[in-house]
Amino acid sequence: MTAGLSLAVFGLLTNVGQGWGDLPVTGSLAGGALLPAAFVAVEARTRQSRHARVNRRCRCAAPSAAT
Repeated sequence: MTAGLSLAVFGLLTNVGQGWGDLPVTGSLAGGALLPAAFVAVEARTRQSRHARVNRRCRCAAPSAAT
């Protein structure tokens, strides 16, 4: 997520000096759109978070206050 947002900001800031059609601008804007979309797609396919799986395996006497 961070890499995608960083690429988007880089593309927007680089646009000022180079123009929209320049390869670094269009490439970073495309990466800035695709990386967060890929992250959302992968997370949507995941049944449950890693944190939930770890807590389910824990055989603690009392439930964790962090959950």
